[in-house]
Amino acid sequence: MTQLKDQHGGEPNKDSGPVTPPRRTIYKDLVLLQLFATVFLIDQLTKFLVREFVELRDSVPAEGFFRITHTFNTGSAFGLFRDQNLPLIVVSVVGIGILILIYRSQARPGKLLRLSLGMQLGGAAGNLLDRLRFGHVIDFADVGSWPIFNVADASIVIGLALLAWMFLISDESKSGAKKAAPDLKKSESETPEPLPIEAEPGIPNKIPDSKLGIQTQSEASSQPSVSNESRESGEPAGGE
Repeated sequence: MTQLKDQHGGEPNKDSGPVTPPRRTIYKDLVLLQLFATVFLIDQLTKFLVREFVELRDSVPAEGFFRITHTFNTGSAFGLFRDQNLPLIVVSVVGIGILILIYRSQARPGKLLRLSLGMQLGGAAGNLLDRLRFGHVIDFADVGSWPIFNVADASIVIGLALLAWMFLISDESKSGAKKAAPDLKKSESETPEPLPIEAEPGIPNKIPDSKLGIQTQSEASSQPSVSNESRESGEPAGGE
């Protein structure tokens, strides 16, 4: 009967254990979705502008450290794995699925994790759309001697760097906690026991209880003595 009440909204079963908070679904995370959409739209907009206004293989300006060079890439980011369009499509889909699983593995994803995953998802979706439409990826950012890349490539690399940094920090914190626990136990085991307090000479170890009428030797000697004569006469000692 208790289980039936729990299922239909009755009183919860006290023996069911702690209640785990519900996990946030990725399609309800507005911050991550906005970041994903921003990266995706900027990537597609810049590629559209390059295709429309810059001829293939041309650069604007013609010389300089940073130029806009219209080219395409049949491989992965920064020109790796050329002419592998179909395998890279499969890798992109698998990578997006892994990122979603990483998000779902966290009960409450932090801000940095959402930032990292949003950037990677937006970049992966942008390059995936290029591969499905054109069979290659449009690249245009020409910086020095670095391979030409695009907004999606930069977003993926920055997101991966953030994700690696977060895992590194979490591993260091866990290792530090494991090292601190044995040191704490060792310090507790090495704590010296308190030494017994020795009584000073002339001071009794036990304090007598006045309610029981027990007096120490020092208390008895401090009281005035009564002579035999004063007892017979009934006068206090030292009286005239």
